[in-house]
Amino acid sequence: MTNLLATTPCKRERTHATIIAAARQIIAEKDIDAASIDELMQAAGMARGTFYNHFTSRETLLLAVLADIQRCLRETVENRIPTGLPAESVVACMIYGFLQFGLDHPDTGRALVRIAASQDWLTRRDASTQVFPRADSAFQSLLGDIPFSSGLAYLEGVVNQLLRHRLSGQIDAIETDQVIALSLRGLGISAARVQRAQAAAKAFCEQQAIHHAHQQPGLY
Repeated sequence: MTNLLATTPCKRERTHATIIAAARQIIAEKDIDAASIDELMQAAGMARGTFYNHFTSRETLLLAVLADIQRCLRETVENRIPTGLPAESVVACMIYGFLQFGLDHPDTGRALVRIAASQDWLTRRDASTQVFPRADSAFQSLLGDIPFSSGLAYLEGVVNQLLRHRLSGQIDAIETDQVIALSLRGLGISAARVQRAQAAAKAFCEQQAIHHAHQQPGLY
């Protein structure tokens, strides 16, 4: 009996993760609102009734997909940003890391773009929510008197559009650098500090690439 009780939560977590993974794929391809629950569960290889054991609606599933992606971003990007960097460099590392994450995992990147188009997935939160604690705190320190939600709406629009255009091949890395520089300058950061922040972010992404190259495949 003890062994059965111990394994039940693990099975539930695996089922939950499988549904989220199937939903993420469908969002990347066609938007979750265009898919029925039957289609979603067919993609997950499960019966329709299983859906309601984990989610109350497609909206709660959408938020679960977003939360799962945010968790991955914390683990693979934010938590690995070097310590001792100034605030603008922390923010730049998060921006570049976010974009690289979306490009390295294009289905997830496309899902993020679609979610951002249909949900205020960043601006729903304020400075106290701390979805990305270190990056949020650094960003807040750069805003001065500007409300966190207003500053985040500004950055959200820029970064999500950059990811969308990069995934579609409409802009290249050089143009991405230029847009990010303009965005950071828009926060009142000097050109010299922006240049240093971008250099730190690019070095961070290069280290990330080396780290990922030594990981086992299929970790995400």
